[in-house]
Amino acid sequence: MPIKLGVYNWQSFAPDAGYYPQDLPPDWKLSYYANEFASAAIDLASGRIGIQQLQQLVDGLAQEFELTLAFSGLAQLDQWLTPLHQQPIKLHSLMLPPSALAQLLRDQTRLKPLSTLGIVHSTQLITADALWSPDKPDQHCRIALLEAHSDLKQYRRWIEQWVGDHPERCETLWLQGETANYSQLTKLRTLLELLGY
Repeated sequence: MPIKLGVYNWQSFAPDAGYYPQDLPPDWKLSYYANEFASAAIDLASGRIGIQQLQQLVDGLAQEFELTLAFSGLAQLDQWLTPLHQQPIKLHSLMLPPSALAQLLRDQTRLKPLSTLGIVHSTQLITADALWSPDKPDQHCRIALLEAHSDLKQYRRWIEQWVGDHPERCETLWLQGETANYSQLTKLRTLLELLGY
């Protein structure tokens, strides 16, 4: 299974002109991005995207697109559950702070409704601490988060360190949305293909 490439904090990716066509409506940006990249994480904890805007963004996304939503805590998750159920949305992962995740895992009344959103395994519930990064090199992480970098050799070292001897455990590679650009993503995609991932 190939490693899926995308950005974390998608709403901060390419905010200025350059990647998206100038005449593209804002609510089509995620679909446009999803035509080329396989994954994105939207940080709802930042408050930059509201419920209506997210509903418009996810409308028409392909089922195979991996969407992760990051919440500030259970209170915010509870606010979003009803509107999310009104959309035909399937999430790849849900991200919460560690204490909120621990509480969620003990609360079946909150867990059960998540299955209609595609969250059916506890492995789909993650914390930022569960992401591999060069600062936290834990080979058991399914998802890696890298800062945007201009040196492809450095990317290769990081990827090989993350993958190690267990490529089957490595599913998704994100670049930080605030620092990533289209050129870096396409070069990284080519590197993943050349490495056989």
